[in-house]
Amino acid sequence: TNNYYLVHAKQSMKRGMTWTRRRQSLLLVCEGTYQLQKETITLKNLIKECIEGRHILDVDLGPNPEDVVLQVDSMLVGLAAENGISNAIKHSPKSSSKRPKLTARIVD
Repeated sequence: TNNYYLVHAKQSMKRGMTWTRRRQSLLLVCEGTYQLQKETITLKNLIKECIEGRHILDVDLGPNPEDVVLQVDSMLVGLAAENGISNAIKHSPKSSSKRPKLTARIVD
């Protein structure tokens, strides 16, 4: 059980550091000095970064999320995704026994 809490703490700290880097990027965008940095990332890894350390969210990324490859600026896309996830958690009914659910689907 102690290991569970250590893992959870580590995940939460990692997400906090990522959150800070994303907010720094947002400040640069607002200043007009941000340089886009496109990279290849899987949907699975992007969402994993956004939910790491949060155990109050159900996630359904479809049958093969590792096969969904994105060519994006992961800092900015991650910022938008994390904001949406945070809002879903924050604004979900507290009295509900159901946890918020993140669902991703690829549409042609």
